[in-house]
Amino acid sequence: MAKWKCNNPACLNEWSEKDPTCCPQCGSTDFEQIGSVCCATGWTKIAKIAGGVVAVIIFLLLLKNCGDTKDVTATITFKASAGSIKVELNVDNDNKNDFVIEILRSGTPYESAKGLKSKTFVGLMPGSYYVNVQYIGKKTGSDRPNITYDKTKGPYIIDTPPPSPPPPPSIVSVTPVPNKKTLKYTLTIKIHPDSISKLCEFSIDGKDFFPSNIFNNVSAGTYNNIIEVRLIDDNSIHDIYQLLILPPIVNTPPPSQTVIQALLNKISNSDDNAFNQLSDLLSTGNIKVSGAGGSINTLYDLMVDCNSENNYTIQNMTVVNNEIISINVRKTY
Repeated sequence: MAKWKCNNPACLNEWSEKDPTCCPQCGSTDFEQIGSVCCATGWTKIAKIAGGVVAVIIFLLLLKNCGDTKDVTATITFKASAGSIKVELNVDNDNKNDFVIEILRSGTPYESAKGLKSKTFVGLMPGSYYVNVQYIGKKTGSDRPNITYDKTKGPYIIDTPPPSPPPPPSIVSVTPVPNKKTLKYTLTIKIHPDSISKLCEFSIDGKDFFPSNIFNNVSAGTYNNIIEVRLIDDNSIHDIYQLLILPPIVNTPPPSQTVIQALLNKISNSDDNAFNQLSDLLSTGNIKVSGAGGSINTLYDLMVDCNSENNYTIQNMTVVNNEIISINVRKTY
C-alpha cells in the first residue's frame, strides 16, 4: 500500500491509504506520494484551461513496473469545447482499459471515466481540480505498474469555464441556382442563427457532411429528408429539409426572319412579298409577317432594292400589334 504525505505546512501528516482523496487529518487535497511503492495511485492539479482552447497537454505519467527499469510514458490531454471538457488518456505499450481517470474538486469525486480512451466532463466551473489515474488492471506483483507524476507541470487550476454551447441550428431555406451551360445547380443552405454557420456541417445526401453550406454541380431531382445540418463534432442531426429540384428551363429564341421587298411601290396588306413597278415616291404601306408554325417574330431585316439610277431609303418603320409593319420608303437624289 502506498504512503502519502500532506503538504499543508500546519499538518505534514503521513499516512497509508489505497485510494486517497485528501489528508485524513486536516482534509487538505495538497498531498504527495512518498517512497517507492508498487501499485500506487497519483494526483495532480489540472492545467489552466480557458474556454475554446483546442488542446492542452497537462502532465506526463511514468508507469513503472517494479523491478523493471523501463518506463512507460503516458499523457493526459484536456480539450475545452462548448460547455464541456474532454479528457483523453494515451498510454504507450499498455491497455487503456486498465486505467481509471477521476476528476475531483475539494476532495470530492466529480466523475470517473473508467476504461475509456476519452471522457467528457460536463459543467466544470472555475476552481482547483485534481486528476487521478488509477490502475485497475489484472496485473499483480512486479507486473503491476506504479504511477508517478512529472511535478514540473503543476500546480494546475481551471480558471475559466468553457463557453456555453451554441443553440441548435435550423434550416431556413435551400436555394438552387441553375447553370444554363451545365444544366446543374448550385445549392446554398441558409440556417438560423446564421452566426453559427462556421460551427456546423452540412449534407445533401444524408451521408457525407462538409463544413461549407454551398454545394456545386447538383443535379435536378428529389431530395427528401436528406438535406441535413449538425454541429461539428456532434453526430446528432439538428434539422432536416426536403427539396424538389426541377430540370432548368432552357429558352431557345426562334430564328430571325428576313422579308425582301424588291422594287416597292405599293405594299400589299395581304401578301408577304409584293413586287411592283418603281416610282419616284413610294407610298406608305403595311406588310404582315408570319413565321413557321404560325408564330410571329418581328426581328427581321427589311431590304429595299433599286436600279443603278435611283436610290431609295426607309424613312420610317414601326411595329403594330407585333405582326404588322408600317413602312415609309422615299426616293433619294
